[in-house]
Amino acid sequence: MNRRTSSGSNRPDELRAKSSKAKSIAWFVLGWILFLGFVVWMVNISRQQGSDSLAGQKSVTELAESGREFQEAYQACHGLVASFLASAASEHRAKLTYQPDETLRKMVNFQGDGLVGTDGEEFTLPTFRWIETPKGRMCESIGMMGEDRRLEFLFIKNHEGEWSIDWDNLVRYSTQPLSVFVAGEGPEVGEFRVFARRRAGSSGEQGDVSRIMLFEPRPWSPAETGSRSPEILVDPESETGRILTAAFELVDDEEAPYGTELHEEDPYSMARLRVRLRRDPENPKRIEIEEVLACHWFSIDDLGVRVEPAED
Repeated sequence: MNRRTSSGSNRPDELRAKSSKAKSIAWFVLGWILFLGFVVWMVNISRQQGSDSLAGQKSVTELAESGREFQEAYQACHGLVASFLASAASEHRAKLTYQPDETLRKMVNFQGDGLVGTDGEEFTLPTFRWIETPKGRMCESIGMMGEDRRLEFLFIKNHEGEWSIDWDNLVRYSTQPLSVFVAGEGPEVGEFRVFARRRAGSSGEQGDVSRIMLFEPRPWSPAETGSRSPEILVDPESETGRILTAAFELVDDEEAPYGTELHEEDPYSMARLRVRLRRDPENPKRIEIEEVLACHWFSIDDLGVRVEPAED
């Protein structure tokens, strides 16, 4: 009996000892898990900081490369303009342009102001910037000849990867003056760089594209217009109508294709267009827009606007 009593009295001590040992193991395991978690957290923080540092180094490198590219483009394009203006010879100027053979042919037959001579006027090139187009990165610049002649340059890389001048954009090239075409002279079909304006409604509100007037731009003075066409009727649901609608949506939002800033002095509520026009041989005052080639004056094959699909 004494043996049983002695044995029973030792069991609680054994249980307490086992419980204490189990708790110690549990705390040890918990502490180890927390330590490992801390290590993993520190490793992740270190990796993140390293990743951010590499990203920062990469962005700085890209910025430096972009700066060098921009500086090189400016120097090349400024040299092009200086060489272009220094000579009045079409053969020399054409070599500095985009598609020089075709440009030389156009220069010979051009009836507009081709900036033949600079008359010793001072020339400045105060603005120069990139624009991104579906045809690649290009440069645009607004230059001033003397006090009142504004020259709008677009620079495009040619097939050899060298910068060149978009002469067609510079002189607002058309196959013939709009005034001559409207007068019933020359070919019955022609391509023109023009301003377009919607006719106002009967109550004076801004109309849709169903009634359009086209205006000849004045060289070197973008805020002014020259000769105009008769009213041209357009079906707003046609492809031409939908393109014109998209063009005027940009105008109403005070925007322009590719984010160009060359349009900023354009006449109020007018859109720049490249169009192919057809004249009625029996009624010269009746003109139709055969095709809208672009909603800008650049020499690239891209409309410059997103056109909504036709409704079924």
